[in-house]
Amino acid sequence: MDPQSSSTQHDVFTDPTIQEFVDWIQHNRRPGVIFEPDATKSADFVPDKAIEEYFDCSHDINHAKIKRLIEAATRQSLGTVNARAVAKSCPKVFTILVLIGRSRFISSFLQNARLHDRRLPFRDDEVRLFPKLEGGTTFFDEFNEHQWQFYVENMSHSLEPVQFDAPMILPITHIERLAYGAGNSAVVYKITVHEDYDDLYNTMDNEEMRYQEDPHVYVVKSYHRLDAEKYFYAETDAFRKINESGQPVPNLIGFYGAFRQNGSFNIVLQYANLETLEAYFRKTKPPKLGTDIVTLWRNVFKLTDALNAIHDLPHETKAEQPRIFQGWHQDIKPANVLVAGSLDDNPYDVQFMLADLGLSHFVAVVENNAGPTGEDRGGDRAYSSPEMYMPRGAISDMSIQVKQKNDTWSLACVFSEVNAWIVDGVDGNHGLDNYRTERQDENRTNGNEMGNCFYNRNRAVLGTVERWHSELESRKAIQDHVTPIIWAELLRYMFKPASRRLSAIQVLDYSEEIVKKAEQKLRSPPTRSETAPAMVTSAVSSAESPPRTPPQIPPEYREENDSLHPAWPSNYPFTPQQSTQKPSYIPDLHHPGLMQSPDSLKARGSPPAASKGRESLLFSETNRISTVADEYSYKGLPSPTSAEPMEYTTQGILPTVAGNHNLDLTAHQSVYAMPHSADTQQETTTEWQAPLLQRSVGMTEPRYHKKLPSGSSGLERQHPSSGIAELPNDGDPKGKERANEEHQPSKVTEGKPRKELSVKDLNNWAEMTRASSSPFFRTKEYPLPFEAELLVELKQRDHIFVVDDAESMSQYWKDMRSLFADLIYMVKKKKLDPNGSELRFIMSDERKEARDTSDLVNMVDRMRLRRRGESNFALRLDDIFVACKQRWEKSKGKARPISLYVLTDGVWQPGKRQRDMVANSIKRMVEHLENIGAPNKMVGVQFIRFGNNEIGMDRLQWLDAELKNEWGLARDICDTTNAAGNVWKMMLGSINDYWDDDPDD
Repeated sequence: MDPQSSSTQHDVFTDPTIQEFVDWIQHNRRPGVIFEPDATKSADFVPDKAIEEYFDCSHDINHAKIKRLIEAATRQSLGTVNARAVAKSCPKVFTILVLIGRSRFISSFLQNARLHDRRLPFRDDEVRLFPKLEGGTTFFDEFNEHQWQFYVENMSHSLEPVQFDAPMILPITHIERLAYGAGNSAVVYKITVHEDYDDLYNTMDNEEMRYQEDPHVYVVKSYHRLDAEKYFYAETDAFRKINESGQPVPNLIGFYGAFRQNGSFNIVLQYANLETLEAYFRKTKPPKLGTDIVTLWRNVFKLTDALNAIHDLPHETKAEQPRIFQGWHQDIKPANVLVAGSLDDNPYDVQFMLADLGLSHFVAVVENNAGPTGEDRGGDRAYSSPEMYMPRGAISDMSIQVKQKNDTWSLACVFSEVNAWIVDGVDGNHGLDNYRTERQDENRTNGNEMGNCFYNRNRAVLGTVERWHSELESRKAIQDHVTPIIWAELLRYMFKPASRRLSAIQVLDYSEEIVKKAEQKLRSPPTRSETAPAMVTSAVSSAESPPRTPPQIPPEYREENDSLHPAWPSNYPFTPQQSTQKPSYIPDLHHPGLMQSPDSLKARGSPPAASKGRESLLFSETNRISTVADEYSYKGLPSPTSAEPMEYTTQGILPTVAGNHNLDLTAHQSVYAMPHSADTQQETTTEWQAPLLQRSVGMTEPRYHKKLPSGSSGLERQHPSSGIAELPNDGDPKGKERANEEHQPSKVTEGKPRKELSVKDLNNWAEMTRASSSPFFRTKEYPLPFEAELLVELKQRDHIFVVDDAESMSQYWKDMRSLFADLIYMVKKKKLDPNGSELRFIMSDERKEARDTSDLVNMVDRMRLRRRGESNFALRLDDIFVACKQRWEKSKGKARPISLYVLTDGVWQPGKRQRDMVANSIKRMVEHLENIGAPNKMVGVQFIRFGNNEIGMDRLQWLDAELKNEWGLARDICDTTNAAGNVWKMMLGSINDYWDDDPDD
């Protein structure tokens, strides 16, 4: 470096403005990765977005800052440098020059378009364009060493391998080696791609997105050692053939592309966050409910789709070509089945994918004159078919059909083990581990050292296998309708000799029939054995006696200070008034018959199975409700013991408050209070059961109530939260006093709407409704509280939801997404908008109107990855209002009113100007409504506020409460409410003054 440049560098880096800029660069560096043979190297980069925002001269304040920086960096240059020109064409080049102490040369780069940012990275042939130093040399080498920090390419999908430059930094912000993918020819890394550089995500289909917890996480399989290039091209070629139709193959590990760098060969694949099926067995509780069992089997059977795709590949047999997915998989086993999904949301609605991360068949898989190796003869021995262990050289003479039949045998082994796990888990007597041990023991007993494979030395399926499935049938859950038929109707045909074994396409057909039959069973009325424990018997057959009221709980089993609980709905499965005949059965997801097994019905300390009569029924029924409720809690559904239990009333589902004795129930008499005739001469006994979604706080078992004396109306006492008649406590002299206290009228705040629907209650309603919309159950309609009164104002309107996709919404995105999903589901199920909800964003121009709510939710999910900058809500509001006016003009007076719901934190572009622009847009709409004589409820703008940003809160509150008066508007069309507040206010606040006056919670 020449003396002058040394002096310049010293002066530059001692300037406080320059030092501040260098500190900013250091702060904005992000970790990246360079791939090398057998290893990866860390290297930092500076994102484009950071540079763009720093050099944004559209604001005067920022322009002044950039001008000061450039003046400080070019003090020894001849002439002045235009700050806006640098910011527009050479911000990265300028930054690199500052870092290497050559910023005084920025004018030379500005004057040559081939040296602007868009031409980065500069190659060797650009050396001659660089400014000359003393002695005729250039500083290209210095520049080249630093330029890669500022040139990072997006990771995008490609069916053909991409070659990256040796110093190229890949935007991988996190990388870790995975143990479960280790093999002899490759290592497997879990990577996280920087969201600004991730174009792989856009190639995911809806199924892949559904099961991805973090869409920027992938797997990189990195080949190494000898023949790495050969294996790399063999697998990429196979994935290319499978994916060349442009449509992803269901249940085959997702392929996103391949790249080479520094002698390393890498494939980018879908990340399975739940690892392998083997790991899933050990970290997941087996399903107990019939719906979950069918869901799980349906997903497991989808593996056959992937196998069909593999079998449809051309089966080439080129010399020295590894057979990777060449017409057969060769190594199907639990360790090569990957699982993606969420164990918290629904542990059984997960995605199972065929993969080959075990890599066992990559070891010497090329057949030569000596014949194939043992690994090539079928992969893992435990799951391979008998024909794969033949004399050396015989496999090469097999037809491709026989080789494919090996895959269906292996798949049968996987299905068989899944069945054992579903019935008895991993550690049960007939669970997975014992199943494997028994197979190994049978082989050892017969003198075969064949491990726990599924066949004997005669190449016939082991006796243990068939016996095991027979015993599983006797131990299955009551609602398990797959286990009784899976052996007879599927597995025994998959375990046949190769010539008679099912093909993959036949397995697909047979498995679909099994799922269909199981669904039909679930639709059918439960048999006596499915709705009551085996130990309950009766001297009179069910055909000879009418349905009975549940038995009376003996007083000794009633807890002190026992509080009443809501009963099962009176129409479920029948009411006492219907005692002469049983109505047609309506399936219900919350039916107490959805049990695991007869064993699960036995309460702790319950009488022996041989005992009969009222006590055995009492104990079994008590535990039955508890068991199923616990299962719902495990599944993440509304828990029976949740802190806010729910109440069924004539108005729908209402929250109950434990210990609240001041609720006015006159408007909400329960339709589920058990009636009692005053003319009855005998004492009537009534048993109250707590349904799955209704228990008081802290309750662990259903509680019961004492006898109703004859002549009682049955409505002497109302439970404070349910409105259900509670029975007087004969043993409690203070019962009447307590009843009087509980019936004190509640104090209602004047002017504040008493009709409430919390966000949590809306979510519970949505979850219950979605659950009852299962394809094998008739949809059960759950009413919302006060819906008969309030929904009429919301019908026949266009419901438009505007999501704020600015960066400031990141911290609220999960809550916003959940509320949005529930609101549009309410619009759909209650038929509020004949066209379905419309989704708009403030920043993005994407939009969609759809009845299918999943499409809209998926759009919100995708937008989560693109949030950036500050939103200009005024611009979007103008756009929406203009579109509405055009729609009204075309409709010739038949336009529907609109409700606009803006999900935002109010943190739009800063300053009073943005607020006034929004106000102007609203003013223009109000004036238009006045000019056309539109009804008062024609337009409503409802702000649903997230967070407590002071600026955002003030801005939204001003639009709600002060805009009309300050700007002299003829009507008020705006309202603001907290995103955790009353849902009815969210829906009605902007079109009904009664709700608009309700303060923001």
